[in-house]
Amino acid sequence: MHTAHSGNAPDRRSRLPPASPVSFLIDCPNCGPRPSTDFRYGGETRPVEDPSSSELDEIKRLWMRRNVAGDQAERWFHRDGCRRWLTITRNTVTNQVMHG
Repeated sequence: MHTAHSGNAPDRRSRLPPASPVSFLIDCPNCGPRPSTDFRYGGETRPVEDPSSSELDEIKRLWMRRNVAGDQAERWFHRDGCRRWLTITRNTVTNQVMHG
């Protein structure tokens, strides 16, 4: 049996963090500020290779991502512009770009 929403239950949406913008600006050194939709996400930056590291450490370096909720260094490809790779620092919660 289907029951109608009573209207007395708390709204679950009120517990969610505010939505961050889907598109944000990335300041390209060649083209100026452009929407993130002009770029292709290339992923988190990886730590520098350590020749003395174990095979397991190397596998973790290449394949495991931190996926932080906060500031993260990332690579972006300007596919609809100068076609160059950029490294930026972006807050993954707010989509605010700190460095470009």
